[in-house]
Amino acid sequence: MSLRRLRNGTLTVVALGAGLTTALLLYLSIYGFIDEGFQWSGLLQLFGFLIWADVPYVAVFWLAAVLVHGRSTAMLVLVAAFAVVMFGALVYFDAFFVHLDPQSALVFLFVPLYQLLAVIALFGALAIIRAISKNKFVTNR
Repeated sequence: MSLRRLRNGTLTVVALGAGLTTALLLYLSIYGFIDEGFQWSGLLQLFGFLIWADVPYVAVFWLAAVLVHGRSTAMLVLVAAFAVVMFGALVYFDAFFVHLDPQSALVFLFVPLYQLLAVIALFGALAIIRAISKNKFVTNR
């Protein structure tokens, strides 16, 4: 696969993950607004959670758009982006559609944190790969 296709695949996966997370959060908040009535404080909380839930996706998007320069790093970012998106999708689905609980909303606090930690690990791996590839052709004298 070409670098361009890998990068576009990564950006597509990340955009789908961010879109699904945003759609789920909007759906759950509208459902909550119907039960409790509209409140401006609830809308401010919603925007705060939207920003926090999409931070990992923005970080992966940035890594894919800016830091990927070779096919190996593009493949690494694609696999990591898929893992981050699937982790979020599965946990959100489990929390809100399989195991309903009053504390299910806490996943919107912790899942982005875990996703962000995975993105930071990915950034570290990319930095190591880049440092190794820069010193690949340097010979010791």
